[in-house]
Amino acid sequence: MNKNFVYKNHGAWWGTYRRDQKIFFPLMDMHTFIDCGQYMHAEGLRFILEANRRRKFENSGSIIWQLNEPFPNVSCTSLIDYYGECKPAYYYAKRSYTNQHISMSYNKLNYNINEVLANEIYVHNSLDAFALKLKMTVHDVFGKCIWDKSVSGYAEENRSTKVAMFNYKVQQEGLFICTLELYKNDKLLDKNRYIFSTDQEHPYKDFSKLNTKVVVSNQETIDQDTNMIMQSITLKNIGDTLAPLAGIEISEDTYYLLCDDNFMDLLPNEERIIRATIYGKKSGSFLYAESLNQDRLSPTFCVRYFGKKEEDL
Repeated sequence: MNKNFVYKNHGAWWGTYRRDQKIFFPLMDMHTFIDCGQYMHAEGLRFILEANRRRKFENSGSIIWQLNEPFPNVSCTSLIDYYGECKPAYYYAKRSYTNQHISMSYNKLNYNINEVLANEIYVHNSLDAFALKLKMTVHDVFGKCIWDKSVSGYAEENRSTKVAMFNYKVQQEGLFICTLELYKNDKLLDKNRYIFSTDQEHPYKDFSKLNTKVVVSNQETIDQDTNMIMQSITLKNIGDTLAPLAGIEISEDTYYLLCDDNFMDLLPNEERIIRATIYGKKSGSFLYAESLNQDRLSPTFCVRYFGKKEEDL
């Protein structure tokens, strides 16, 4: 990457090749490199935001640099890129800021076999106090549940409250997935997922070995006018393994896409519903002329997940 003049001029300051090579090794192509950078950007920002929320009233919160990108860099810290597209980090940050959020305190991504993962679990509550139920699970990459535990607790009003310890003795090699589910009166309020590994040198090396496929199992239009479409899109992992960063994008550059949620880690046979709002770009876009009167409300969706991009759904 250091020999590429375009890369050096449009993003070398934020270059992450050496970091990503160490975490994901090997980086075989540019698309994989992009996915590695997008994943670590999202994971790193979530780590920071949740850590600061756990210290509520002991620190002043977080100011993210930066929201949007005013220059066409090939690498940057923005949540929204130059073309107005939300990166995975945008949705990771959005989930981290929800009023009733569940998080795990951790300080590393890799553990040894038979090591106990002993991490604190916090509920971040910006609303009234409530009685809660917490479900904790560990899955392997094939979706097999290898550990689970449920506890009851109480979330204080406008506080971050420690509600449990996640005590799991690591039993298998490779990647393992820890999931937290927060319930109030049997209603799911929040869900959070963390991916850890037993590889001490390259924690996410096994990402390149995942055999998965994500599809749209259902798609329907909820609302539509002359320059807006709102759709409900169901994503399903029909592959054999975990699908990190599963989400949707629009193939064309003539639309803006904003979702209630996007880019999540799906276990095999797991489904998630995304509510997507699509706006036509009235003022044109990169290499597209302004076209105020043209009917452009027929976007082409594609499914994206780590290492793959399925076109024209």
